[in-house]
Amino acid sequence: MKLKSIRLRLLVLMICITTIPIITVTWIATNNTRDSVEEEIIKANNSRMEWADQYLNKLIEDIDGLFYSIHINQKLMDSISEVDNTDSRIQYEIYDYLRQTVNPIFYSNSTILKELTLYNHQSKKAFFVNYERTGTITDLNIEQDQSWNRLLKGPVNIYFERADQSKAVSVYHSINRFEDQELLGGISALINNDVWLELNKILKNGEEADLILMNDQQEILYNTENSNNPEVDKVLKDADLASANLEFLKSENYYFWLQGVDEGKLSLVKILPRRVVAYSIYPTIKAGIIIGIIFTIIALVFSVLISLRISRPILKLANTMSKTQIRDFEAKSVQSGGEIGILERDFNSLMKRIKTLIEEEYHREIELKKAQLKALQAQINPHFLNNTLQFIGGMALEKDIPEIYRITCVIADLLRYSISSRGNLVTLADELKHTENYIYIQEQRFSDRIQTNISAAESFDDLVIPRFTLQPIVENAFEYGLQPKVGAWNLEVHVKKVRSRIAIIVRDNGVGFTKSKLKEVRQKLKGNSWTKNDDKSSDSQVNDGGIGLKNVNNRLKLHFGNSYGIKIFSKKTRGSLIVLVLPGKKGD
Repeated sequence: MKLKSIRLRLLVLMICITTIPIITVTWIATNNTRDSVEEEIIKANNSRMEWADQYLNKLIEDIDGLFYSIHINQKLMDSISEVDNTDSRIQYEIYDYLRQTVNPIFYSNSTILKELTLYNHQSKKAFFVNYERTGTITDLNIEQDQSWNRLLKGPVNIYFERADQSKAVSVYHSINRFEDQELLGGISALINNDVWLELNKILKNGEEADLILMNDQQEILYNTENSNNPEVDKVLKDADLASANLEFLKSENYYFWLQGVDEGKLSLVKILPRRVVAYSIYPTIKAGIIIGIIFTIIALVFSVLISLRISRPILKLANTMSKTQIRDFEAKSVQSGGEIGILERDFNSLMKRIKTLIEEEYHREIELKKAQLKALQAQINPHFLNNTLQFIGGMALEKDIPEIYRITCVIADLLRYSISSRGNLVTLADELKHTENYIYIQEQRFSDRIQTNISAAESFDDLVIPRFTLQPIVENAFEYGLQPKVGAWNLEVHVKKVRSRIAIIVRDNGVGFTKSKLKEVRQKLKGNSWTKNDDKSSDSQVNDGGIGLKNVNNRLKLHFGNSYGIKIFSKKTRGSLIVLVLPGKKGD
C-alpha cells in the first residue's frame, strides 16, 4: 500500500532518519566490542601459553637434572643388581644404601614427583620410593611393560608416558653403556598431579576451556573431560604439534593454541569455545542493546512529535482548501512561519483575487444583460431613422434635389451598416464601401478644402475582417489630423497586396504627432491592457486619438494573430501614415 499521506511519509522519513543511525551505531559497536574482546582473549592466552611453555621447560629441566644426578652415580645403579645377593648382611647394606641415597633425592623433588623408580636391566630389578613406601625392590620385565619397553629400542634421554592412574604422567630416562649403547637400566618418575593443577592455573582454564598435553608420539598424557570432540580431533590431526613456535588456529566453534615444548618432548594444546567470547561481551551487548532501544524509543517519540508539528499546518491548509466555498471565503489568520506561512498567505491572496474576479465577472454579466436589453429596446429607433431618411430622400427626388437624395441614401447606408445583424466580421470590400460612404459625407461638409483618393488593387471580396476596422482610422484622421489644420486637406486610402500580406494605407497631411506623442501612441499599441473605454464602440473616441487606434489594433491581433495589426508613422505639421497589416488570405 502506497503512503499517500504526507504525514505518514514524513513520519516514516523521520523514523528512518533517527532510528537507522542508532541501530547502525549499536550494530557497529557490538561488532567492534566482539572483535576487541576476541583480540584481548587471544593476546591473553598467547601470553599464558608462553608462560606455560616456560613452566614445562623448567619442569623438564629439573627432571633432566634429577635423572642426570642419578645416572652418574654408578654405585647406585650397581647396587640394584646386587639386591639378590645371598649374603643377608650384604643385601641389607645394599638396601639401606639405596634407601639413604634415593629417598633424599625423592623428597627433595617431592613438589614435582609422586614416585621415583630405578631399574637395572641386568637383574631386571627395580627400586622405587613414594610417599607410602620409603623403598621397595620388585621384579620388572620391561619387555612386557608398554611404558618401559621404549628403552629397548635405543638410548632415550627423556620421554613421557601416561601412567595407569587417571591423569597421571610418568617420565622415563634410559641408561646405556657409552661404548656400545647397550641398555644398562632406566629411571622413571611419576609426576605429581599438583604440577598439572599449577599448569591449569597458569592457563586459567575455566569450565569452558580444555587442556590437552601430549608426548612426542602425539599420545595424550593429560586432558580435561570436555576435550573429546570430532572437530577438535580433526584440528589436532592436521596441526604441526612438534613445532616449537606458538600457533593459533580457529575452527567453526573453537579457538586453538598449540605449543611445542623442548623440541617436541611435550605438546601443549589449549582449546577455548568461541561462545566464551559471546559470553564475555554479552553484558556489554545487552547494555548497548538496552541503551539503543531506549534511544530508539526516544527517537520514535520525537519523530512522531516533529512530524505532527510539521504536517499539522499543511493538513490544516489542505483541509481549508478542500472545504472552502469561494462565496463564503474569509481570510484566515496566518499563525505558521516559514514556507507554510507563505503558503497560507498566498492561498488567502489567491482566494481573494478569485473572489474579486468572480464578482467582477458577475457584475459584467449583469451589465451585459442590461446593455442587451437596452439595445433590444432601442432597435426601434435606428429603424425609425432609416425609414425617415428614405422618406426624406423620396421627397428630395419629388422636389428635384438630387444632392439631398444622395446624402440621405449614404447616411441610410451608414446607419444600415452600423445596425446590421450579420455579425462582427465583414468582407474588406464591405468595409471599404462603408468607409467611402463616411468620406463622402465629410467631402460634402468640407467640399472646398479636402481632396481624397481611395484605391484598391483588387476587389478583396474573400478577405474577412472585423467590422469597423478602417472607418475609425479614417475618422481619427479627420478628427485629430485634418480638422486642427489650417489650409487645404489631403486624405488618401490605398489597399495593396505586399507579398503574402495586404496593407491598408491611410495617409493625411494633418497636424501630425510630436515625437513624444508618437512614442506614447506606439506604446499603447504594444500594450495588452484594456480600459473601460476600450469596450466602447469604435466611433466613440477620446480626445487623444490613442484609444480608437488601440481598439482596432487589439481586435486585429485577436482575430489574425500578433504578427498583424497597426503601424503608425507621423511627423509634426507633416501629417500621419497609418498602415493596417492583414493576411493575404485565410490562414496566412
